[in-house]
Amino acid sequence: MKRFTAGFLLLMTAAGCSNVPPVTSETAGPKVVFTQSGVPGDITSLTLNADSNAAQFFNAVATDPGGVKSINLVFTSGTGSCTTVMGAVYSGVFTYSPVPANQNTTSTPDGMGLVPTELFTTSTVQGPFTCNAFLNPPQTSRPYGDTVFANVTATNYSGKSTNASLPMTFQ
Repeated sequence: MKRFTAGFLLLMTAAGCSNVPPVTSETAGPKVVFTQSGVPGDITSLTLNADSNAAQFFNAVATDPGGVKSINLVFTSGTGSCTTVMGAVYSGVFTYSPVPANQNTTSTPDGMGLVPTELFTTSTVQGPFTCNAFLNPPQTSRPYGDTVFANVTATNYSGKSTNASLPMTFQ
């Protein structure tokens, strides 16, 4: 057991996450960034191919030296225009699909009363994306040029929250 615990702690330290007693007197919320595997540093936007079924993966990462209690990722579901594959553009409010699944991760103190300094979500965005322009007869339509958002709220053990958004533009 001692060898397992030491190995686990070494793994957690190497991953950049540590456990600390929860701090309840902080005045600011956690730091939130977006990342992608194989892409150095943080990302500030995503470009999605509306016609493709290629998956794109990204992470929302919240860190706080006093512990992160929760991270919640919600995707917007509407777009401002819908374009038929024949090129006709319709303006208004349209839903697009598929809307990625919302994500939520929470932490609680472990057996020693410690909490993680980092929580994250991993999300997959995968098309092809369509939007419903309510045409008669129905035509395949895409949200070309529209931007939707992955919105994150992260909260620490002081009850302070931080909001961040990742714009995702359909090309």
